[in-house]
Amino acid sequence: MLKIRRIRIDTYRENVAVLSRSCDEYRPEEYQALKKIEIGHNGGQLLATLIIADDRSIVGDDEIGLSEQAFQRLGLPEATQVTIAPAPPPQSLDAVRAKIHGHTLNAKQIESIIRDIAAHRYSDMEITAFLISSASFLTTEEMLAVPTKNQIRM
Repeated sequence: MLKIRRIRIDTYRENVAVLSRSCDEYRPEEYQALKKIEIGHNGGQLLATLIIADDRSIVGDDEIGLSEQAFQRLGLPEATQVTIAPAPPPQSLDAVRAKIHGHTLNAKQIESIIRDIAAHRYSDMEITAFLISSASFLTTEEMLAVPTKNQIRM
C-alpha cells in the first residue's frame, strides 16, 4: 500500500501519478513509465498515466503522487492508503485500431470508444489518433452512432 501525496501540478484533464524509482512495495521497473495504472481504494479506482521520479522531494518511497486532476477525481484525503496495478487496456482498443486502419465501426463500437474516452481510459495521444483517423473517414452511420453526453452509459 502507498500513501497518496497531492502534487500541485496542473495536467489539464489527464490523470497523472508519480512513483519513486526506489519504491520497495511496487517495483517501478515492473511498470512502464507513461503507461496507465489503476489506483485502488475500497473497491473504487482511478486510471492514471504513470511517471517515475528520482527526486524524493517530489514523492517518497512509500507514496504515490497524484496531479491535481487525479487527486480531485479520486476524492480521497492525502495519506490515504491505496494500491496500484497495471491498468488493463480499454475494452474498445481493438475498435480504435480498426478505425485507424480505415475500417467502418458499428454503433456499439463507437459507443464503447466514447465511453472509454469519458472514463479517462485513453491518453491524449490515443484520442488524437482516433480523431485523426475519424476525420479522414467517417461514414454517416458512424456519425449518427456517436452518443450524446446523456446517452453515455458508464
